[in-house]
Amino acid sequence: MNTETTISIVAAGVLVLTAAVWDIRFHRIPNRLTGTAVALGVLFHLKLSGVEGLGWSIFGCGTGLAVLLIPYCLRAMGAGDVKLMMALGAWIGAAAVLYAFVYTAVWGGIIGLWMMHRTGMLEGFMVRVYVLANTGLQSNHPTLLRFEPSACPPMPYGAVIALGFSTHVLFMFFIF
Repeated sequence: MNTETTISIVAAGVLVLTAAVWDIRFHRIPNRLTGTAVALGVLFHLKLSGVEGLGWSIFGCGTGLAVLLIPYCLRAMGAGDVKLMMALGAWIGAAAVLYAFVYTAVWGGIIGLWMMHRTGMLEGFMVRVYVLANTGLQSNHPTLLRFEPSACPPMPYGAVIALGFSTHVLFMFFIF
């Protein structure tokens, strides 16, 4: 592993750990953290690899935006989470941020199910899934397709992104 990769991974680790702590404590990720991280990631790769590094970092940033843009538009997460994934992409690049996103989605699903179980919402969710699986979208039951975000407990997705990134690093360096 070269020095640029090591520094990128350490910087990304510090970024997601800081964002996770902030998100757990205050339910938001500050713009000064994500904005500074994007700028430093892009400048770091520009300095070490020139225009190629600049393009690589910007493409990673755009990929981080792309993977969370639809959930953000559906109000499934906040803008801070999207900006965190963009900053992560600026440091680790497009391919690595895609892997981190997949692991983040898996962790998000696991934690979401656990939170639903803890709050007593899991049974109703499973009934809806069962009905939809057996009838498709043909069921016109008014409460079947209704989703009320206010009824769901908030999930600090910055912490979930940190878990996804950590899982990616673990698999990348220690398992495969």
